[in-house]
Amino acid sequence: MRAHRLLISYHYFRSKPLGRLLVERYATKPRIFADSGAFSALTQGAVISIEEYAEWLTRFEHLFAVYANLDVIGDAEATLRNQRWLEARGFKPLPVYHMGEPWEFLDAMLDRYPYIGLGGLVGTGVGKSDLNAFASECFNRAAQRGSKAVFHGLGLTSVRALTALPWFSCDSSSWGSGSMFGCLSLFNPERGQLEKVQISDPDDVLRHETLIRHYGYEPAQFLDKRLYSWRYATEIAARSWREFESFMRKVHGPVPHPSGTDLPGPHIYLAATCDQLHHVANRSIAKHEPLREVS
Repeated sequence: MRAHRLLISYHYFRSKPLGRLLVERYATKPRIFADSGAFSALTQGAVISIEEYAEWLTRFEHLFAVYANLDVIGDAEATLRNQRWLEARGFKPLPVYHMGEPWEFLDAMLDRYPYIGLGGLVGTGVGKSDLNAFASECFNRAAQRGSKAVFHGLGLTSVRALTALPWFSCDSSSWGSGSMFGCLSLFNPERGQLEKVQISDPDDVLRHETLIRHYGYEPAQFLDKRLYSWRYATEIAARSWREFESFMRKVHGPVPHPSGTDLPGPHIYLAATCDQLHHVANRSIAKHEPLREVS
């Protein structure tokens, strides 16, 4: 069984005991992607110190499968300085290139690194056609330079974008929208798309009853307030996104990591600001049973 993959942000988890919260209590040991949370910090008017981020990495680096550079959104030079600052102190952060930055920054990364994060893909008002064009150009530039580098899509949840290209990994926070906002995001393997299900709308739940049963739940668990628990929304979403991950793997086949430090992708890291969501998702995946076909 593939390990549960989760993404945590320094911005939200900086003061939490990660060993106890995210490893010791887990049914299966997770692979953790650590992100600085620069985008969240920017939207909330917060400032992240490179020194404090480095101190956090020093404490918990042994828990992380991957950890990203402290990127400075809108300033490629500052992002590069942080990358070099961390590397000079023995860290090996995932470099991050943002949509809209000069291409020479990506070219330099392709010549040096086997694994690169692509950011600026969400929350900027960029249309899907522009996003797809940007991602395609990144992959094309890698091929033209003879680079075997693979990419991680930061916050990338577009099925079209994720299936159009052989991504090694991506992360999503929208998987938790069911338990947080009442809107389930379920992957339909027959249609190859994510379908939104409004838990508060009985008609919408019933329209998706076959898909809900596909993931091992009954519509009544979401329709009847006496039966409903936020854990159901979290569990079904975790199973759904695991199936989406499998679907991505079928589209392009296994995507190997150039350095061989991880299993072949694609991989989806589930992002959440609450450790409880991670725990429930982990348990759901650990007890994963074969799924029925959707009729």
